Amino acid sequence: MDSANQSERYSLRDASGFAVMLGCAEAYFSAFAVYLNASTMQLGILATVPVFIGNLFHVAGVWLSDRLKYRRKPIALGALIHACTLLPIAAIALFQPESGRIVFFFTCLLGFYMIQGLIVPSWNAWIGDIIDPGRRAVFFARRTRRVSLWTFVSTLTAGTILSYWQSRGLESAGFTIIFLIAASARAFSSYSLSKHDDPEYHCDHSERFSFVDFIRRSGKSNFVRFAFFYGSVNFGVAFASPYFAPYMLRDLSMSYGYFTAVIGAGVISQVIALIYWANLSNKLGNKRILEICGYGVSLVPVLWFVSPALWYLLIIQIFSGLVWSGFNLAAQNFLFEAVSPQKRARCSAYLMVINGSCVLSGSLLGGFVSKHLPTATTLLPGPTGTSVLLWIFLISGVIRFLAIRVFLHKFKEVREVETASLYSVMLRPAYIRAVEGFRFGVLPFGKKEQ
Repeated sequence: MDSANQSERYSLRDASGFAVMLGCAEAYFSAFAVYLNASTMQLGILATVPVFIGNLFHVAGVWLSDRLKYRRKPIALGALIHACTLLPIAAIALFQPESGRIVFFFTCLLGFYMIQGLIVPSWNAWIGDIIDPGRRAVFFARRTRRVSLWTFVSTLTAGTILSYWQSRGLESAGFTIIFLIAASARAFSSYSLSKHDDPEYHCDHSERFSFVDFIRRSGKSNFVRFAFFYGSVNFGVAFASPYFAPYMLRDLSMSYGYFTAVIGAGVISQVIALIYWANLSNKLGNKRILEICGYGVSLVPVLWFVSPALWYLLIIQIFSGLVWSGFNLAAQNFLFEAVSPQKRARCSAYLMVINGSCVLSGSLLGGFVSKHLPTATTLLPGPTGTSVLLWIFLISGVIRFLAIRVFLHKFKEVREVETASLYSVMLRPAYIRAVEGFRFGVLPFGKKEQ
């Protein structure tokens, strides 16, 4: 097996370990905060401030990446340290005094996201050099599908563990166990990273530019305009995203089992849709996918206003997974296509700084606004369908929609692609084979556009 194929194989293993960490740790950070009795504002801070600080560390990660001739060992070591940051989180519920648990959890999250921020820029540049450009869209679809699949499995497993220990009055033990599993999975990810190919890297001084220079290029740079589009959409997302977990666990009084089912429905639909979006993005380009899925992403939080019924929330999450899989894949592919390899680490870091700033401000604004809104009832009321957070979800959808309308036309596709109507994209690719059943595919579309 040649080194390129070996790197792809180990990258998929890295993806599996990373996904288990997501499913057993990050997916339950908000639930853990609810267990620790965090207030609505504290939930917003816990969900965004550590992430924002971690995004700022992307800049430090770029500085580090510029000075690394070889990147395998530093990235693998960083992933191992990242795994270790989960160990004190696992200990919080068992050993930390109740009065200081929120602060200690916040401190641990800072370390978790700062280490992650240091790793990501180097990893983005490194994996972009390893994977052949002609295989990139399909490879990342496979990798993302692997992440989604293992996130789904680990989320269900973690939920089952929490439900088991909750039924015995020992939720703290359940959280400790799933965070330890997450740490072990990230350690496996570190081992897989150590087996990648490691081509020599050199960053020319002429390719270096500051964040201020990056912002100044907004009038000329297609990628900078994309960065503002991406950040503005996530401003709307963050306005509501920290509050779905408390809405389900606190306002709807969901068990961990039902909470896990709702999360898992969205994840598994991502797995199903990823190859469809990957093939479609090759035909239509990433911008078209961002447009189609962006409007779907705008609709998702509004749908929560309709009903609190479990079956309905599962349907919403399935739809959410479908549109988010396309949006995230297209955004990732756009980064690799719009930026040269020498600038990729730096541009991805600056993108994350802009995005992190938008996420922080959106979340804090959502938490502030939630204190000044009346209680709302779902359109189809249920026994627990009342919450002030419903207004937050509705406003979030409006912000996302406005972001798409205002910023989408400000950047352009970077390669020659085909055109198609929304009807063609969403309906024509679905077809049925007698033996294989329902399938997704890509049919030929219309003329080329630049």
